[in-house]
Amino acid sequence: MLTSSSAEKKSFLKNVSWLFGGEIVSSLFAMLETVALARFLGLEQFGLFSLVVAYVNIVKGVLDFKVKGAVIKYVGRCRENNEKGKTISFIKLFYLIDFLTGALAFLAAVLLAGIADRFFIKSESAFELVFIYSFALFVSTVNTSSRAILEVFEKFGNVAVADTFGIGVRVGFVLVFLAAGFGIKGAFTGYVAATFLHFSVLQFLVNRALVSEELSGWLSASIGTVANEFRNVLSFVMSLTVSAFLNRVLNRNFPILVLGHFFTSEISGLYKASTAFSKVVKNLKSPVKRSIYPALVRLEQHGAYGDFKKLVFYSIGFVAKFFVPVGAICFIFADDIISIFFGTEFAPAANAMRIFVVVEVLSGLSFWTSPVYLSLGRTWFVTMLSLLGALFYTVSLFYLSAAYSFEGAALARLAPYLVTLPAAIFLFREIRRRSKKQSF
Repeated sequence: MLTSSSAEKKSFLKNVSWLFGGEIVSSLFAMLETVALARFLGLEQFGLFSLVVAYVNIVKGVLDFKVKGAVIKYVGRCRENNEKGKTISFIKLFYLIDFLTGALAFLAAVLLAGIADRFFIKSESAFELVFIYSFALFVSTVNTSSRAILEVFEKFGNVAVADTFGIGVRVGFVLVFLAAGFGIKGAFTGYVAATFLHFSVLQFLVNRALVSEELSGWLSASIGTVANEFRNVLSFVMSLTVSAFLNRVLNRNFPILVLGHFFTSEISGLYKASTAFSKVVKNLKSPVKRSIYPALVRLEQHGAYGDFKKLVFYSIGFVAKFFVPVGAICFIFADDIISIFFGTEFAPAANAMRIFVVVEVLSGLSFWTSPVYLSLGRTWFVTMLSLLGALFYTVSLFYLSAAYSFEGAALARLAPYLVTLPAAIFLFREIRRRSKKQSF
């Protein structure tokens, strides 16, 4: 059923409010965790921790398919069309993809740990640390599908509560193990324990949501029901996987390994510290992005491009109200923030932090391009934009990192916007054109 623009805005604000509240609390927990790790471990060990996390996340990013967008698109479409049989078949299919690719990523991360240690990590305990952290990520892999399913059924409050609980428990475990003197191994063990609890909570919420929709029994469903759509699903998922790898893994984790190769773990630690507060700014964007995509899929399904345009424009203004003030505060007081939270040992990271704040503000003003392109079915166009952005970024990263260390690595994050911003302007015009065409 087609909803009005005001109804979509109301639903959008409700969903954003849940996720926004959850993200703020989660950001505070994540910041507490980062500060605790830096304080307890010191610069060298914190750098080692960052290198292990970066390596495992990169392997996972390469081999783990990104199914969230596909879950929202295909499960959401079947729900809109009241196709219950196909809905539970798609749910089983996406859970299966998540599980198998997560297992593959776990094995690859462990088997390649020796190579990673030789070129990047450079620590006698590398294999053990990689194994523990990889296991945590393997357990959490199917959580991606669980969150997406809850968002399709507009259970954003459940997602916010579960994610907040998950990171809160993780921080608690990490603090306990660090205080007990177990060091990096203890911190990663805390990740594993918290991941099990988070997985259990999400599964409970998903099953409850499916029962309320009369969609229980997905474990026994046959994926043969949707076999004729496998090719389209695979194309969609592969496109998202490539885009996610280029947009997230290269930008977040790859530079840590590059700095570890060229310099020392201390330099990687400074880079990691400089990104901590940009994550707070970035997390203000996440709720809006996660809420707008399911709504855009529904509106595009009905061809309601007038409401489509209004929702996009509204979301841009909504994000700008938060991003600009918070970004300005973090930029102005970067020196004080780094020194107070991380200690004077991390003071050199302040200028890099300012660069990251600028990057995240630009990201906040162009966040809507990917959800819009995906809702319009242009998945491979998103991939091409990501490829171009990654090319500019990689060239800039190696040149600037070698010349200016971790500050150069931070500057390289601006390079992809040579592609992103023109694409956003072009898409902005197309949305207006579609809206005008519908009105005639």
